[in-house]
Amino acid sequence: PAQGQSTMKGRRERSSKRQIVLVRHGESEAQISAARGLSREDESLLDCPLSQKGLEQARTMWPANFSRPELVVTSPLKRAIQTSLLAFPTSMDTRFVAHPGIKECGGHDGWQIPENTQRPLAQIKEDSDLLAFEHFPRIDLSLVGDPNEEGEKKPGFDRDRECQQLTRFLKWLSAREERLIVVVCHHNVILELLGAQLGRVKNCQPLLCSFIGHGEQLRLVLSSDVDPLWLLPG
Repeated sequence: PAQGQSTMKGRRERSSKRQIVLVRHGESEAQISAARGLSREDESLLDCPLSQKGLEQARTMWPANFSRPELVVTSPLKRAIQTSLLAFPTSMDTRFVAHPGIKECGGHDGWQIPENTQRPLAQIKEDSDLLAFEHFPRIDLSLVGDPNEEGEKKPGFDRDRECQQLTRFLKWLSAREERLIVVVCHHNVILELLGAQLGRVKNCQPLLCSFIGHGEQLRLVLSSDVDPLWLLPG
């Protein structure tokens, strides 16, 4: 009984804190491009979707006995949106917001590669794969602007620019009132957000984090609590 009481007490303490869960999208078509004889620079991979394996990873990412997040924040890239919609189907008590600050960064020879290139907003809204989800229209896309009018290609990675972008995102995220927030984004974005705390980021592996610091020093750190009870209702 004492152990059970301790468990419930710990669960209530966890539920009173802000819980941020970072997740990398499911496996994408670009990740298996070499097996298909394609270069990562192939234009057919422009804002590419999830692979068949990635679709299944997204469907099973969030067990049914875990608490439903109050907010899901997704990158505006297709593979992240698909992951968000598959992991959290038709839940009226979950809000969805697309945020441009967590698009993938990095590229090849200083230029952004097709898979990390955002399409115009009108194309995202008219994407037949996304429209197949009845709750896709519930994603708030108001923060997402159209890509640079000068053309698809732009520098793939500028650390100062990316750090400023992620700092703005963290300030926005910290101002949210929701207590359980899932952020569906990308490999390099998660590494930048967590610094040296992590090596390679696996697809669809939830990472529990918390905020530390304030202002320009605000950042996320991995939680030391690896017990899955943190995501159970209670």
